[in-house]
Amino acid sequence: MRKYLVCLALSALSALSGIRDGSGAPLRIYTDFQRDPTGGVQSSLERELASLVAPIGLRLEWRPLVGPASSEASAALVVVTFKGRCDVTGLEPRHLEPGALAWTHINDGIILPFVDVDCDRLRDFTQAKLLQMDPRFREQLYGRAMARVLGHELYHVFAETRHHGKGGVAQPAFTTGELLSEHFDFAEKEFRSLLSGKLRALLSFRKPSGDKGPVRSGRADYAVNGCGACHGAGGQGTQWAPALRGSGKTLDPNVLTTRFEKKREDMFRRSRDLKFDWLFPSDEEVRDIVTVLSTGLE
Repeated sequence: MRKYLVCLALSALSALSGIRDGSGAPLRIYTDFQRDPTGGVQSSLERELASLVAPIGLRLEWRPLVGPASSEASAALVVVTFKGRCDVTGLEPRHLEPGALAWTHINDGIILPFVDVDCDRLRDFTQAKLLQMDPRFREQLYGRAMARVLGHELYHVFAETRHHGKGGVAQPAFTTGELLSEHFDFAEKEFRSLLSGKLRALLSFRKPSGDKGPVRSGRADYAVNGCGACHGAGGQGTQWAPALRGSGKTLDPNVLTTRFEKKREDMFRRSRDLKFDWLFPSDEEVRDIVTVLSTGLE
């Protein structure tokens, strides 16, 4: 099956922004569309990219590059230029020229927060498959493909690497089936690379206002992060996930964090299957959750 390389390209652009101190700040994505996408394509793009980064608890904000300046703080940002037509109107079989679907800019060996996505080439690459699909779902599928191509480039930017992963969204080449399939995510190793890169400063969560102390905070964290949906309201375990309660034993936050890390992808997929929002807890939240699990959630 034919694959397309998703490559890095050299550019003489200078860096726009570095990481600043922040807590719970979003990754802000500034977009520059050469031609405005349809609403269905854009909503699918945003929804799928949010799904890709949800397992590490990353929050995204989308802003047009051209518009009123914002005074809000952002710990990290990226500028994405979408070239050509980002829609699914007028699809027709045509000869496919080789080339990259997207690329990230580099200057003097430094990976910059500038990404280009070639919507025309992505249309050409996916249109044969899209023409076989129900027209009602083509915008959703094309937006999904855009998100996965963009997610690949964001991996280069925020893992600070020119190398690719061995599988998943960070792999060096995609098939049309992978770009359009219902499930196609980052592999666990690439999640770890993202967690240790520039995004580290963004991945601490704000606690709900008014929660003071580890027990009250732990109860809030347990609810906000969606833990009870699988592990039960009291952490007693359900058919979906094992018990978290200590059964008389003292829980170790480090052990629980390690268990969470190993099961991160499984936990995210389970939450998606059950159709609820799940956030990966920070180290502080794990400590508070352990405190409340040891004393009782009820």
